[in-house]
Amino acid sequence: MKSLTQTFKALTTCIALLGGLSVASIAGATGDPICLPPDNECFGNTVMIDDFSGDKIVKDSTPNAAADSGARSTAFAIGGFRGYTAFLAQGLEMEARTAGGLYSHSANSLSTGTTKLTWDGDSNGANLKCNGLGGVNLGPVTNRGLNLLVVAFGYPFNQPVDITFTIYDNSDATCQKFSRGKMTLNRSYLNEVVNLPFASMVTSGPGGAVNFANVGAITMEIDGGAAYEIDVTVDMLEAGCKYKPCDPTPTPSPTPSATPTKTPTPTRTPTPTASPTKTPTPTATPTASPTKTPTPTATPTASPTKTPTPTATPTASPTKTPTPTATPTASPTKTPTPTATPTASPTKTPTPTA
Repeated sequence: MKSLTQTFKALTTCIALLGGLSVASIAGATGDPICLPPDNECFGNTVMIDDFSGDKIVKDSTPNAAADSGARSTAFAIGGFRGYTAFLAQGLEMEARTAGGLYSHSANSLSTGTTKLTWDGDSNGANLKCNGLGGVNLGPVTNRGLNLLVVAFGYPFNQPVDITFTIYDNSDATCQKFSRGKMTLNRSYLNEVVNLPFASMVTSGPGGAVNFANVGAITMEIDGGAAYEIDVTVDMLEAGCKYKPCDPTPTPSPTPSATPTKTPTPTRTPTPTASPTKTPTPTATPTASPTKTPTPTATPTASPTKTPTPTATPTASPTKTPTPTATPTASPTKTPTPTATPTASPTKTPTPTA
């Protein structure tokens, strides 16, 4: 026999994140999100009250008359029997039905009324045997309660619907010792688990409150109120760990995860180390300065080139030195000429004689 915790155990991580559930989410009796308990003794320590297997229909079509009732023998209901009651307040028809593992409270067109299921180990759905379960232990009050999977509720006419649970103590066959509480559906629901903590079941019977470790009977009544055509479909009812409101602390827990993400942002402070990367750019500027130094070195090379030019000038001076050497050679030539001059002088002397 399946249980809610078994069904949703595989979804524990997703539900804890409350991120985007494709199968079901968790909501408290007031509609607030609630979280699954830790994966500890709570799982496997639940009491299945009913998974609604075993088909049965009970209808009431007479307004404000005695409720119609019936019972279904099934191994999937606590105590082995499930009692049905349908009461039509006004309209055409009120129906309490189990089919395909689902339970439906269904009001026909222009109809209002209530339906009730009873788990008391009795085959007569019209009777309430408050010690019929023989003292079932639903567990301690702390962190435990009733969990009901609401498959569908359309919230027609914005009419809230109350689902009231009454748990009777096995020690009192007169049904005067009980505890009562309710889940209120005040919006649309689709595949959501609604939780009713035992601690919130503060309405007690004349004989006192129930001992949740000694339960004799359980009832669940759905009241459609004054709105027409109220339909509610549920699947699986169990007693187990309280699905308490999500602790705000888990929200900060993801925030620390985001804080480490910001720590990588300080790693972006090394990105300001890109400024040191600009420091290498100034280093490139000194490199450019040495490059200009070679340019002045080329200028000194031009200066030595002019030095050879003056060297060529001294070379021209020695060239003039041979010229004076040739001049002395001409002087000796003139020396013989004076020797010839005495001879010529006598020749010219005769010319004047003529």
